[in-house]
Amino acid sequence: MLKLMALIHSLKGGGSERVLTNLLKGLNRNEFSITLVLYEGIFDYPIPEDVEVRILNISTGRNIFKLTASFVLKLFSLAALIKKEKPDVIFSLLSSTNVAVTIAKLLSGIQCKLIISEHTYPSVNLKNELYGTITKGFMKRCYPKADKIIAVSEGIKKDLIQNFHAQEDRTTVIYNPVNIKEIEILSVEKVEHPWFQEQIPLIISVGRLTKQKGYPYLLKAFSIVKKQLKSRLVIIGEGEDKTTLVNMAIELGIKEDIEFFGFQKNPFKYMKKSSLFVLSSLYEGFPNVLLEAMALGLPIISTDCPSGPSEIIEDRKDGLLVPVKDDNSLAQAILEVLRNDELKKNLSRAAKLSVEKFELNKITEKYSTIFCEDSLSSND
Repeated sequence: MLKLMALIHSLKGGGSERVLTNLLKGLNRNEFSITLVLYEGIFDYPIPEDVEVRILNISTGRNIFKLTASFVLKLFSLAALIKKEKPDVIFSLLSSTNVAVTIAKLLSGIQCKLIISEHTYPSVNLKNELYGTITKGFMKRCYPKADKIIAVSEGIKKDLIQNFHAQEDRTTVIYNPVNIKEIEILSVEKVEHPWFQEQIPLIISVGRLTKQKGYPYLLKAFSIVKKQLKSRLVIIGEGEDKTTLVNMAIELGIKEDIEFFGFQKNPFKYMKKSSLFVLSSLYEGFPNVLLEAMALGLPIISTDCPSGPSEIIEDRKDGLLVPVKDDNSLAQAILEVLRNDELKKNLSRAAKLSVEKFELNKITEKYSTIFCEDSLSSND
């Protein structure tokens, strides 16, 4: 049995966090004993009871001095834990954690397999981070030292090879899993909100309220739709842009027909009872929420952003792809789906079939294969 140590900052609501919790549920306990390491003990998603949890209680500050102090503390805390636990395989998710664990493994002196996983489109994502240039420099030095890099889309793999010194023969693509059975079970939970009891078309979007998600374009598109068709919009997610978006909805005169629900542990009950799912992102890594919407048979409209949507959706077969930052095209696509019952049914039917290739067991098996491979890097 292999000792697997999985690391992520916390399990605060997000796509990568949901991916990890799904993998923890799916991995075969006859093959792996699992320890989960978190910097902060935040659990927006439940984990299996047989997973050992180690919480380092290290928060990350925003100013450079606190950030540097917490980074150094992470390195030595992780190194000590690796030395104590002596895992066979270390698996980490997200850029800054990948950097820290790569250095910590070297400091520990423990020979074990290191697998890092990249879930964002780093070249774009780091431009929006406070100290993104510093992180990029660390990634260029650390990523070649991993035994394997898992990119969650072809777009991310290409970016890592071209811009972060990732070696092509050690970089592979594994798409994110979707736990179809669990989603279906959760989706039948009752929704009390009156909008979900009415016949007025309901558009839904799920994601953090950040610049990346392109919500201003969705709000502008919805204001166009509202002038032609009575409809409503629900946005599920928390984030720093909430006040800005609420004020924008007021300025556009659509606030009465928009609800911001905040983070929901079970978004699926709302999604299932909606008419249409929209992703308005400027960029993505691999948007899990599209898979989740497809699993529920929702018609989908997504921006054709880098990267992920075009690897999930075949345009006009199991969803519609529209240009990024184009509120008019997004509005026209929304109107087309809401007005065309035949298109809506076809997209829904095709989506449920397409999503099966991302089913949890199939994806977990791919991770298991990589975790169990014997090869170790000679770059240490």
